[in-house]
Amino acid sequence: MPVKGLTAKKDAELEKKLATMKEGMSAGEIEALVEKTKALHAYQEEEDSEEVLATIPLLKISDIKKEAEGFINEVTQEEGKEVLYHDIFTNGIGYLTVCFPLDGISEELLPYVGILKAFFGMLSTENYSYADLANEIFLNSGGITGGTNIYSKVEDINDYKFRFEIKAKVLYDRLPFAFDMIREIIYTSDLTDKKRIHELLCMLKSRIQASMMSGGHGVALRRAFSGVTAPDMILEKMDGIDFYRVLEEIESDFDNKFEELVKKLVTVSETIFNRDNIALFDYIATKDQYGLLSSEISKFVKASPERKCEKQKIVFKKEKIRQAYRTSAKVQYVAKAAMYDKDKLPYTGALKVLKVIMGYDYLWNQVRVIGGAYGCFGLFARNGKIAFTSYRDPHLKRTLEVYDKAAEYLKSFEVSERDMTKYIIGTVSDLDFPLTPSAKGARSMGAYLTGDSLEKIQKERDEILSCTSADIR
Repeated sequence: MPVKGLTAKKDAELEKKLATMKEGMSAGEIEALVEKTKALHAYQEEEDSEEVLATIPLLKISDIKKEAEGFINEVTQEEGKEVLYHDIFTNGIGYLTVCFPLDGISEELLPYVGILKAFFGMLSTENYSYADLANEIFLNSGGITGGTNIYSKVEDINDYKFRFEIKAKVLYDRLPFAFDMIREIIYTSDLTDKKRIHELLCMLKSRIQASMMSGGHGVALRRAFSGVTAPDMILEKMDGIDFYRVLEEIESDFDNKFEELVKKLVTVSETIFNRDNIALFDYIATKDQYGLLSSEISKFVKASPERKCEKQKIVFKKEKIRQAYRTSAKVQYVAKAAMYDKDKLPYTGALKVLKVIMGYDYLWNQVRVIGGAYGCFGLFARNGKIAFTSYRDPHLKRTLEVYDKAAEYLKSFEVSERDMTKYIIGTVSDLDFPLTPSAKGARSMGAYLTGDSLEKIQKERDEILSCTSADIR
């Protein structure tokens, strides 16, 4: 059972034990311990010699591919709906995504989108109990899932598409099954099953609690960014601490709040899932499968109910969020987030290299090696977002001071050509890792929705490969 004040009690016991140990030591033993500690700190901060570093094999910049990987997109129309097709060899597996805009959802209803997403495929439907539905899906597909995503334009984070996405993974000839199951789930799920909804709500709350403890850096970063950009504010209300507070409130008084919950879930479901609100069908498969996709889209659109929903305007107010959330853990997740001034610093590929430098040099040494955190991360995004965060960190004030001194570190940044080559190789490795067919398609879809292009990523790659210490400064 939890014991209030247990950590403080154990700390006091440890302090007393150490004090007793110190009393039993001679002045010479204490001095020797101090010297060992100083030697450890010096060792942690000491850089390896050039001779030692030179023994490690290293690629040359000339060994790295110069051409950026392009996108595979074909845009067509079916039944007045946009279709994005990716002609990629998938070994007989089709990857389908159906996108519904969330423009009709008010700010008040955003948490209920998060709940509906978590309940997707987990409720009984018109023709299946929830157990039979799961069995049917797993026997005939690689899974059918629901989720949300926000696609911001690469140049303007405030120009974004906010969508509910349903993804299915099936063998080519099972594509009709995927459409049938999606239709079954979104139009006939039983949103009034009180017992089942209570079970799912408790499971969801428990899962979020666990993820907050294990992935607190993501929670902290999302919370920090929710005061910086509108898309992050929306994500926070659907998947962050704000969302968790809504779950807590509903679960703590479930019997009295159930009817209101059902009403809001039905409103959200009907607002999202209807014929007028279908925005995009995305499919990853070989070209010869387009005919089957076309006929299934036609059936799906015609079978969808018609409902008109007005667009809602979500008002975003920028604010400085300075908050801390206590847990029972002895470690912290420390995040700081902002937007860099794109007028003074237009995006350049050097910022991608800077991310690697911060993660494997400055932050790594200061926050992880010396500070003792398990991990640390930096972010410098094309849309202007910048952030630092630490993972399982014993410090708070010290880590924030390290973040604040990053500018001083960069002003005098100067490394050898060999070190700069290492940073560039590390940057390219993040760009050039092998992609599965589904990942290639998802990358291409993301580029299409964010306005990315081969020209833009080629320019970025050129800037990465030619990056110098001066560019970093």
